[in-house]
Amino acid sequence: MQLEAISWSRIDSVSKCGHQYHLHYNEKIDIPPGFAQTRGKVIHQPIEANMKHKLETGELLPVEQVVQIASDAVDAACKGPLMLDGEYAKLSLADAKGRVKDEVVGLSKLHATQLAPEIVPTAVEVRVELKPSEALPCKLVGVIDLVAAEGIRDAKTKTQAPPQNMAHESGQLSCYDLLHRAHYGVAPPRLGFDVMWRTPKRGDCKKDTLWTTREVKDLEVFIARANAARRAIEAEIFLPAPEDHWVCSTKFCGYTGICPYFAGRPRPTS
Repeated sequence: MQLEAISWSRIDSVSKCGHQYHLHYNEKIDIPPGFAQTRGKVIHQPIEANMKHKLETGELLPVEQVVQIASDAVDAACKGPLMLDGEYAKLSLADAKGRVKDEVVGLSKLHATQLAPEIVPTAVEVRVELKPSEALPCKLVGVIDLVAAEGIRDAKTKTQAPPQNMAHESGQLSCYDLLHRAHYGVAPPRLGFDVMWRTPKRGDCKKDTLWTTREVKDLEVFIARANAARRAIEAEIFLPAPEDHWVCSTKFCGYTGICPYFAGRPRPTS
């Protein structure tokens, strides 16, 4: 099969676990999203609304309105089935819904009061399509969440302080850099993750912005990895994740019940 287009999400998915990619993209076997995944996705809705308003008017939305957008977004997401994954795995469904709502609302307020005032948005939700070339013979497509005067910014949620090399080693930011160059004709001044988390004991909301840059060599590496992912997909070679990979567990993968590569049993320690 010849792949018409590839995106960061496809590259990341097939690189982590080819069989998971195959079940999702080829077999069309859908599983409920996890609470951790939902938290990371829903947080973008109040941020996007606030940044669009600032871009159009020069002013931020009232904090109360941002919080309401966040609350409504969680309510809408929780109407469908959700998987108890990650740090939510040991909670009841009701407790998980309550916890994720508290987190999203709290982190949205944190962004609105401590991050949004310093951001100078120039474009929100920029959809880019890079045409096929000799370097990458299929389209590269993607959406840059937020382009600002100070650089590309992407909001991330965590359960604890992020590693300081998170942005430097991110393939997603390499992809954003390439898409920005294709769309605007220049490299972004820098790229960053606005990482937010809520401490588990006290429930304090904290943030850290991690900035990085990319050089041409970094983009060559990204394209090489994109091509490796493309070739695997086209050849239908879907290697499973290693057994000791964090993604290969009931805590982080909803396909373990039908996966022939998952043993699902405790190992002897001696």
